[in-house]
Amino acid sequence: ENSDLELVAPTHFDAGIQLSVSGSGRQALFELRHNRIRAGAQSEGLGVEIDVAGGADADVVVHANEIQGHFGRALRISEGRFSSTASTVRADVVSNALIGGGDFQGGGLEVLTNNGSIELEAINNSIVFGNGLVLSHWGGAGTPTGQVTGGIYNNLIAYTRFGLQNTASVG
Repeated sequence: ENSDLELVAPTHFDAGIQLSVSGSGRQALFELRHNRIRAGAQSEGLGVEIDVAGGADADVVVHANEIQGHFGRALRISEGRFSSTASTVRADVVSNALIGGGDFQGGGLEVLTNNGSIELEAINNSIVFGNGLVLSHWGGAGTPTGQVTGGIYNNLIAYTRFGLQNTASVG
């Protein structure tokens, strides 16, 4: 909360900030509020990644942050990456500025599920100059069956590569 960070996530496996929980029966509450996070240089990595896998259960609150610059994505909330065991995520993403680095690169909100569920409330976010708001399945082994439910309300999505993109089987 209330941090001002300038950082680099060099490869697509890296994140400037990564919050994760994994394992059956494990629970977490992740809160990221009122932070300013900027890319120190162009990179393929993520600004912030919140990853729940292996049967874990998490509540996620991302509120009033500014994530800006040439990250691969500004914010990713994922369920089940590298795990076939279903996990559960409840995510409130409210009043954030997710700003890419220009040329429709970086920025954006990605919600990624494998075999579990993400209940997403995306409200009053500004998503500009990047990839937009993308809901998709994890492309790992097998056929993902996960679902995203919830709502997307009153967001400003402009000058983005994808706008709002939802893979039909995601929800």
